Amino acid sequence: LDHVTVLFVPIFNVDGHERFGPYNRINQNGPAEMGWRVTAQNLNLNRDFLKADAPEMQAFLRLFQRWLPDLLIDCHVTDGADYQYVVTYGLDKSPQVTPALRRWTKTVFEPLLVEGMEQAGILTTEYFWIRDRKDPTRGLFRGVLSPRFSTGYGAVQNRIFLLIETHMLKPYRQRVNATYHMIQRVLEIANDRYFELQKVNFEADAESRQLAGQFLPLKFRIDTRDTTWMEFRGKAVELGSSEISGTTWVKFLKEPRTYHAPVFQKPLVQDSARVPKAYLIPPQWQLPLERLRLHGVHMAYLREPITLTVDSYRFQDVKWQQNSYEGHHRVSYRIIPVTEERTFPRGTVVIFMNQRVNRVIAHALEPAAPDAFVAWGMWDTIFERKEYAENYKLEILARQMLKQNPQLRQEFWKRVQSDSAFAHNPRERLQFFYERSPYWDAQYNRYPVGKLYAIPQKLKKIITAQNPLRN
Repeated sequence: LDHVTVLFVPIFNVDGHERFGPYNRINQNGPAEMGWRVTAQNLNLNRDFLKADAPEMQAFLRLFQRWLPDLLIDCHVTDGADYQYVVTYGLDKSPQVTPALRRWTKTVFEPLLVEGMEQAGILTTEYFWIRDRKDPTRGLFRGVLSPRFSTGYGAVQNRIFLLIETHMLKPYRQRVNATYHMIQRVLEIANDRYFELQKVNFEADAESRQLAGQFLPLKFRIDTRDTTWMEFRGKAVELGSSEISGTTWVKFLKEPRTYHAPVFQKPLVQDSARVPKAYLIPPQWQLPLERLRLHGVHMAYLREPITLTVDSYRFQDVKWQQNSYEGHHRVSYRIIPVTEERTFPRGTVVIFMNQRVNRVIAHALEPAAPDAFVAWGMWDTIFERKEYAENYKLEILARQMLKQNPQLRQEFWKRVQSDSAFAHNPRERLQFFYERSPYWDAQYNRYPVGKLYAIPQKLKKIITAQNPLRN
């Protein structure tokens, strides 16, 4: 390996490794004892790549930025169904990846990887989900993983991040052997094709630097009308009636069976966003700014306040997920694009979109992205109302507004006549006037991040590389 330097992290989830015992993986066939899936903070590191809550992930990201490796490998053991494959692999070849890297992954890296595993005699296929475990002939799914996962994070960092998933029901020795051979094959490819790999990464970084003005795909769904077919090497399945659970249960038999099965894997863009020339983030929002720095994002600052017309978003129908997921009650919302004048204070962060990590920035800051920081709750306080009006004050205000504004008067009475729920809700009727009055909080449900599609000269004059709030 004359052209390869290996940076090896033997144990990523250190606390999970130390939580050692024989009963940690009910689905897994050995070894006698193993570690725990999540960290001491109960966080799954393979859901944390973009939001970067865990100290382990933050340490990894600092390491990643220091070395900026050309290729990464993430070693896992599956859960899920029984089948013949010893190991599956995950590679992002979707439009989430830059065209240069996507082409090389499809035409060079993946064929060489599969060829090497075939030569080693290890039954391998691309990572999948079974559509219906009761009936494997209904097919398999291969989806696009967002940047919370290793493969998706590699995509937005313009790097191949290979996921190795050994099958949990295979003997431990067989799993270790499969992992060894796949890592060995990857290192051989990297060594033999090192110049191509470095060149394609350079091209991918260059492509990402040119994203400003383009629409970037952020969220995908799988086209269930478009299929390819494969001979799926599964196991015979028997369905039994369970007196325990009171339903039908699936029993995987030892007998190997090959199924002619459809594969659903064509990604369709579900959400995208136009990439600006720059994002502006006021300085009080330190948590998302700290996380962006971990991902290698370069920032400039405003030396003095400035008023600009920017694009941004407002939110409606804001709802929080009832159950906690990875330490957060994720938030969903309807996004309303707006163009409005805003004043940004001294110390505001300006993120110019001429960086190799442009994809990371967009996935973190665009609310439509599946792992947007706002969806993870890093801006939850913008959804909180901090002031309210007494009903008796609104009764007086409403009469004044109706008297002064004929158009408002027409709008109000039209809604009373056409919307029964509104008409029978006294509080909503008063709220109608509060929201249209100068007393209403203009910051409520307003995304504080601004977007610029052109950089005005007056902004260029007050940009500095040093944070003026630290002087």
